[in-house]
Amino acid sequence: MGGGIPVPSNQGRRFPAIIFRLLLCLLAFQVSAQAFAGETYFTDTDNEDNARSGAADGDMDFRLDNTNVIYPIEFNIDVTGALPSTSAVLTINANDVDEEAGETDTVFLNGVELGRLSGENNIDNTTRFSVDPSIIQPGNNLVEITIADSSGTGTMWALTVYWGQLLVDGGSEEDADTTAFSITNYGIAGSTVTMDVDAVIDINTTGDYRVELNVIDPDGNNIGVLSEDFSATAGETLTKSYSPTYQIEEQSGTYTIEALLFYNDGGFPVQQDFNSVSFTHVQNEGPELPGTAEDSILSANPVSIVADGITTSTITLQARDVAANNTSFSGQTVTFSTTLGTLGAVTDNGDGTYSATLTSGTTAGDATVTGTIDGETVVDDATVTFTPGPASAANTTLTAAPLSITADGVTTSTVTVQAIDANGNALTSGGDTVVLATTAGTLSNVTDNGDGTYSATLTSSTTAETATITGTLDGTDITDSASVEFVPGDASAATSTITATPSSITADGVSNTTITVQAKDANGNNLTTGGDTIALSSNAGTLSNFADNGDGTYTALLTSSTVKGTATVSGTLNTASITDSASVAFVAGPATAANTTITASPSPITADGTTTSTVTVQAVDANGNSLDSGGNAVVLTTSSGSLGPVTDNGDGTYTATLTSSTEAGTALVSGTLDASQISDTASVEFAPGDANGSQSTIATSLPTLVADSNTQSGLTVQAVDENGNALTTGGDTVTLSATLGTVGNVTDNGDGSYSATFTSDNTTGSSNITGTINGVAIGNTGTITLVERPTVDSLLTNDSTPELTGTAVVFSGASLTVNVNARTYTEGDGNLTLTGNNWTLVIPGNAALSDGQYEVVATVTDSAGQQSSDISTDELTVDVTLPTISLANSEGPDSTTTPAYTVAGSCSAVDDTLDLDISDASTTLSRTGIACADDGSGGGAFSVVFDTTELDDGPISISAIIRDTATNQATDQVNLVKDVCSPDNTVSRCDEDDDGVPDGFEIAAGTDPSVPDSDGDGIPDAEEFGGDLSNPRDSDGDGVIDALDTDSDNDGISDAQELGGDADNPRDTDGDGQPDYRDTDSDNDRVPDIVETL
Repeated sequence: MGGGIPVPSNQGRRFPAIIFRLLLCLLAFQVSAQAFAGETYFTDTDNEDNARSGAADGDMDFRLDNTNVIYPIEFNIDVTGALPSTSAVLTINANDVDEEAGETDTVFLNGVELGRLSGENNIDNTTRFSVDPSIIQPGNNLVEITIADSSGTGTMWALTVYWGQLLVDGGSEEDADTTAFSITNYGIAGSTVTMDVDAVIDINTTGDYRVELNVIDPDGNNIGVLSEDFSATAGETLTKSYSPTYQIEEQSGTYTIEALLFYNDGGFPVQQDFNSVSFTHVQNEGPELPGTAEDSILSANPVSIVADGITTSTITLQARDVAANNTSFSGQTVTFSTTLGTLGAVTDNGDGTYSATLTSGTTAGDATVTGTIDGETVVDDATVTFTPGPASAANTTLTAAPLSITADGVTTSTVTVQAIDANGNALTSGGDTVVLATTAGTLSNVTDNGDGTYSATLTSSTTAETATITGTLDGTDITDSASVEFVPGDASAATSTITATPSSITADGVSNTTITVQAKDANGNNLTTGGDTIALSSNAGTLSNFADNGDGTYTALLTSSTVKGTATVSGTLNTASITDSASVAFVAGPATAANTTITASPSPITADGTTTSTVTVQAVDANGNSLDSGGNAVVLTTSSGSLGPVTDNGDGTYTATLTSSTEAGTALVSGTLDASQISDTASVEFAPGDANGSQSTIATSLPTLVADSNTQSGLTVQAVDENGNALTTGGDTVTLSATLGTVGNVTDNGDGSYSATFTSDNTTGSSNITGTINGVAIGNTGTITLVERPTVDSLLTNDSTPELTGTAVVFSGASLTVNVNARTYTEGDGNLTLTGNNWTLVIPGNAALSDGQYEVVATVTDSAGQQSSDISTDELTVDVTLPTISLANSEGPDSTTTPAYTVAGSCSAVDDTLDLDISDASTTLSRTGIACADDGSGGGAFSVVFDTTELDDGPISISAIIRDTATNQATDQVNLVKDVCSPDNTVSRCDEDDDGVPDGFEIAAGTDPSVPDSDGDGIPDAEEFGGDLSNPRDSDGDGVIDALDTDSDNDGISDAQELGGDADNPRDTDGDGQPDYRDTDSDNDRVPDIVETL
């Protein structure tokens, strides 16, 4: 039975070969076909027998003839997917197919004959069969191959079949694709024909590939097999070239070269693509190939015809094959096209040539003829020239270049006649007769250029105008004509003009006039185009940027200034000064009351009722320009004196006469202009007469001063005339004097007043000031009161916010301040108060003073800002810093200092006084009024000797109290110990155990100073020490003193045993005056006690 494992193509993968090999091992009895990509199915393993049992009978991969018991060859291809909808192809790979020798191997699919295998002797090759899709069925599809002899020789043929593939609807084709397959060349060497072919292959999957080529003759026999195995990488596009061969003596007919592409998927070549190319072979001559677009040739005959729409040329295509040989192959589809003219139908001449007729158009030019062969554009082309006919006066053209030339009598333009035929084609050869004429300027003779054109030179006149050129061709008027403009030459600064319109404008800063520069050439022709560089300037007013009007004129606006006068406008043209200029008058506008002026002369005049001043009104426009003509209505009035009638002077001014009054002052003259109030006015001073002593006055600037020899008051004398008018000019002689203080020089202020300075002295009281003017006593007297300067009371205090006092006279307009420590206190500020002439200042807490000496300044300031202060210094001393005292004693009285114990230390200030106390629990020793003495280094020191005998041993305290001159005080205290046994404890009063041996001797000897009997032998230490306490007794000389030796005589009997009952009367057995405890023979029996104790 058949079987298979389909893998759908849309999954994009196949089972690795090892899996298939494993499955074949496990399921060999039924797996004979595999399918990849879902649409390609193949079998390379026998899976069917002659009985159609589904069992393999070994006829695949086996050389089999038709006499074998397992003949014929059969196998199943299992179709597991959808049935084909468009096509199906069966390919079979076999070896040793000798179909040209008569071997006939017929292939059947599901009982339907498909055809015969093709191949060559002992060669592997693949045969491809198209299959009617309708015969494909789901599941197993039986392939059967029979072997027969068609040679009539009875030859026994043998065949080996390797595999079969069924491609449904084109197969998978997903690993590679042959995108092009074509014949590129061919060659004939002897009897062998070599066909060169190229296959272009796109690789989608990296792996191993195989290309198999078959050359199939007209009978379907494979007469040439060629194959190649290669490896490729995904993404590559390969061009594979092959050269299969066959013999030239092969029969004539159509031959096909097949190209089969396989991908080796796990050991099996899965077909990817099939391509073929066919050609005609002529026996014993070789291939007859169609013409190619690359090699075929296009030609025309003739190559030049008249562009008259009638004349023709024959266009021929000679077909050439890929080897660039003329081919007789006919029947190809050929088309022609042309860029000019028209083409007739293409004729196939049956010999490899194709032709058509090209008819000219009426337009001269080159017709390019191109073609296609079998839809491909032929590389070659043909050109046919359409030439013009005879020249026509109606179509011939007249042109000039340039069309515009300078009207200078020198510049030229070339006039050209182009001969053109009746169809509008320009002639390219000469020979016609051309005559030219002009309405302006001069023309040269006409030149035949030999190329269909005729030319002459037009020279301009010196007048700007238009020249019209006409002509004839062979005696016939040419319809066309040409015009040349004679234009002005370069602009000339010498001839160009500057004008202004209008030439007079109001000087109001707004009115304007148009300034026009007309550019002219050297011949006086107005330029009609712009482009020159113009610069304008004016000595008055403001010029805008110029505008190039593009017609030879340039304009700018001149705006007037607000000052009347004449503006001269000049300029440059291309940096050269223009000879011409323009003048514009700036004239005054209407008179305005706002700007019109009123003046008076002279001023001042004497206030005597007779003296006069002339008042003048000058009419002025809105911009301050004085008018030059009259005609306005002017009315004047005055605040003092009298005015005469107003006179119109006809020049823009109007006058009247002002007569003074007898009262000094200022006369204000005002007026109207055309009933509008004139903004301006004129003042005329009516001046006083001569000074009069009785009327003149003396004044003081300050009526009261502090008598400190520094304060000053200003003195002023005002000169007054007999009518009571204060003089406003100086020149009089004035003297002043005072009864107290001094008066400085008198100064003439030039305004009718005279001033001098009064300076106080140290004397208090009233000073009277008198004076004269021009030798005549001044009618009144000035008075200045002089008062005492302020004072400050001295103060020494330990209060950082002390109360300060003093005196001050504070008169009208004056103020009192007191300054302490750079802070100024003002009367009434809550700190400084004034009662009568006594002031009191309490320093506030936020200005507390530190230790030091302070200058207290009491100041009285008058209304002129003059300050008078007290003359005392350093009135305040503040000492809030506690004095310091430091006791230097670190040891209390001892054995050596008790009778004369010195208490010493340091103190902060010399002359401070201190008190000292030394106390034990019950007794105090005191000294008072001790002075802090200079220690020689800027500090203070003290030293006092006390007898401390009466103080008990033990804790004592030393206390010190020091007081400075500001009553500040400080204390110090040290607590010490009185010890009369230190450092010498051998004195008799140093005996802790009262055993008669001072502690110092006991300590030195090593005995216990707190126990009367250090060795506990019942004998007091004082007895055992002996008479020399500094050298204690050692009776037995053993290095241990008796006070520490319990057997002082080393007799083997303890001192306690030998002492007896009374320590004060120790036993002396032998009465020799030596106590037994120190007597080594206490009974004096000449036997030592130590022996007697044995």
